Amino acid sequence: PNITNVMTIDDLKNIDIDTKLVCSTKEKDNIINKYVDNLRKDDNIIFVIGPEGGLSANEEDKLNSYGYKSIEFLEWRQQHFL
Repeated sequence: PNITNVMTIDDLKNIDIDTKLVCSTKEKDNIINKYVDNLRKDDNIIFVIGPEGGLSANEEDKLNSYGYKSIEFLEWRQQHFL
């Protein structure tokens, strides 16, 4: 995978990627498995993770308006790492 430098929310607006996900602290029904389990080998994915404590509601809403899907990460982490 390619890991880029830190970017601003606005930098993420026009990125052309197959799957755009943002780690949410408020989303509880849309778990990451829904997207990861359906990825093809050649799919490109961008996964936005905010600082400790998560993104603000305004930042997450802005990313949603840019086509990023809010996902809940905890359940997947529990299934795969705990």
